[in-house]
Amino acid sequence: MGDFNSCIKEDSANQTDYNPKDLIKLEELGYIDLWKYHSVENSNRYTWYHPTGTWFRIDYAFVSSKLAATL
Repeated sequence: MGDFNSCIKEDSANQTDYNPKDLIKLEELGYIDLWKYHSVENSNRYTWYHPTGTWFRIDYAFVSSKLAATL
C-alpha cells in the first residue's frame, strides 16, 4: 500500500500512464486494487493534481484476493 507515484491510463484524467509497470504486475499477480474493488460508478478516482490542470490517481492500496474477500 502506498504512494507509488505511478499511474495507469484509466487513472489519469488525460489518459497518460506514468511508470505503470509495477501496478500492472501487482494486478497480474492477483492482487486487488482496493479502490477499484470498492468504488462506485461516479467516484472521484484522482488523488493528485498537476498544475497544468490534469488529475491523476497515484496512491494505491493492493491486497490479496483472500483478504479482499473478507472486506
